[in-house]
Amino acid sequence: MSERLQYTEDLIYCPQLSDDKTALAEESERRRTEKNIDAGKKHENKLWNFFYENQSFTKLNSKRECKISFNGKKLRTDIVVESALCKLFVECSTENTNKKIRETLSKFIQYKKLLALPKNQAATLNICQVIYLKEKPTPAMIDLIEKQKVVILTENALDYFITLAKEYKKLAYYQFLNFLFGKKEIKALKDKYPKSKISVKALEGRDPDLGEYYVFSAHPKDLIPISTVPHRKMSSIDDGLSKSYQRLIKKKKILGIQRHIIKNKSFPTNIIVHLNEKASFNNGTLHFTPRFGFINVIDGQ
Repeated sequence: MSERLQYTEDLIYCPQLSDDKTALAEESERRRTEKNIDAGKKHENKLWNFFYENQSFTKLNSKRECKISFNGKKLRTDIVVESALCKLFVECSTENTNKKIRETLSKFIQYKKLLALPKNQAATLNICQVIYLKEKPTPAMIDLIEKQKVVILTENALDYFITLAKEYKKLAYYQFLNFLFGKKEIKALKDKYPKSKISVKALEGRDPDLGEYYVFSAHPKDLIPISTVPHRKMSSIDDGLSKSYQRLIKKKKILGIQRHIIKNKSFPTNIIVHLNEKASFNNGTLHFTPRFGFINVIDGQ
């Protein structure tokens, strides 16, 4: 970006953020095949290619030398990535030292407040800053990072999402967004539904042990963005997840279900889900705000 260009106050620019498929494919190939690079670049490449290969992330920095600019200042950053639902600013490090982490947080702090402004898409996208580390830092550093509302992504966590993506990219995408934004309202969907609520016809029931439950039908396109599937491997990443686990999904099984539905034009089995927050029910209709991880898929075929 030319120094002579007029900056809009508080607007964050990222000239390397691109949706050019050819440029991104070339960058992916370069990152996959480059040799004699240090551990830090390998670490960064692993995450960059996860974003690229997932396909739900439609914009990504097309060069390693990625910079963001705001109010005439420029900062080097590792990864900027965007999808229809979110935008992420990522710093990658193989160093877990207190000094390195503090340096990274200091960089994040310089533009953190700007990310909350509508001119930087805060009204329409969920935005967060992510620090990608080889392993979890000390409890004191975790506390410091979380106070700055920066998300910690470890290589162990990324390996889980990569494994999941090999079987079903879309599920890996929504699991990843739930990991980043769990229980936050999905801003990109606010204008999609009347009064920003998903509404479905439902029957209400009550079990003496389980309490209230609802029977309803809904379109998958409405439920998939707000759903998460607790997996046993994921429990080692975030101890706050549900203790009800599903086996990792297999692509072969998904394709089998797909063939059955297409051939037989029916799918009679129910899916059991858990609502992680209270929904409102009135006049035979269940209403809930679309949030990441609002639903845990407990069982189903």
